[in-house]
Amino acid sequence: FGQFTGVRLVSVPDWNSPLRTLGLQPGDVITRLDGVRVDNLAQLENHYSWTQVRYIKTGTQIVRIGNIFINQNNVGPLPGPMVPGGNAP
Repeated sequence: FGQFTGVRLVSVPDWNSPLRTLGLQPGDVITRLDGVRVDNLAQLENHYSWTQVRYIKTGTQIVRIGNIFINQNNVGPLPGPMVPGGNAP
């Protein structure tokens, strides 16, 4: 199956975090950002504007896809509604 990498959240995302719009909670795992494997959350700093996030909710094996807007300063309102995607193909 190859090597699996991901980042498991250990706390609830901050109130102004774009990750919060996906409903991520402690235990959930982020596996990819814009199709690139994730090894640590600091990699979010390399993504701006609309970013596709692949994640797995704790207690499931379903990979989900959501789109979030990452502001360079990570502050301020988000442009338009956030639409979490469905299951990954």
